Amino acid sequence: MAACQAPDGSVPFSPEQPSAWWPTALAVLAWSGAPEFSQAQAKAVAFLLGHAGHHYKRKPDSPLGHDTDLQGWPWVANTHAWVEPTAMAVVALRATGHGDHPRVAEAVRLLVDRQLSHGGWNSGNTLAFGVELRPMPDATGMALASLPGLVPRVDLQNSLDYLSSGLRQSLTPLSFAWSLLGLSAWSVPAPDVTADVGRILSRQAKLGEYDTSEFSQLLMANQARRGMLDLAMTLQREGA
Repeated sequence: MAACQAPDGSVPFSPEQPSAWWPTALAVLAWSGAPEFSQAQAKAVAFLLGHAGHHYKRKPDSPLGHDTDLQGWPWVANTHAWVEPTAMAVVALRATGHGDHPRVAEAVRLLVDRQLSHGGWNSGNTLAFGVELRPMPDATGMALASLPGLVPRVDLQNSLDYLSSGLRQSLTPLSFAWSLLGLSAWSVPAPDVTADVGRILSRQAKLGEYDTSEFSQLLMANQARRGMLDLAMTLQREGA
């Protein structure tokens, strides 16, 4: 990742796609506890604090249901901010001691604004032409993982209930791992998931093998028993 880092501090998806800098927050987290990459991490943090998604005043007749003027982080430069990259940026900035920064506070307002009224999040669309859209477990888990200590639990209870009720219906490592990470961040006790992991892995016989990143998400969910943020902050302290 350090070899791929751009001079401005961003960590793009690939050198051929420099505008797709959404992995920057993930790089900040990956460098937690690795003092040899402290300068690279600091540059990436500065980049996140200095960049945002495209935001604008919502027109009165807009079919969108969310506040388009709130700043968060996008997948790709010069595009609208979305839930997943914003949540990961919040975790990365909080883990590195920037939890009180105004950008984090505004991003939290964005995430709360994008929460669906019946609970959960999707990529960031709440309503379209007056119809509430459906939540997704991975986006919900990421949002919840970023918010402990910043939002009253009562304001997120519908989302916690959504993840809890759907945990055993999760069919992929991605949705299952992020469901666990979202719940653990709020100290929701998870049941014994050994059988569930076995069920998910058995689907490879039909769907093909999962890649390393998907296995690593399951491993992280198993290790981060008090949430992803707690794990990242612990690693950051130990590496300081």
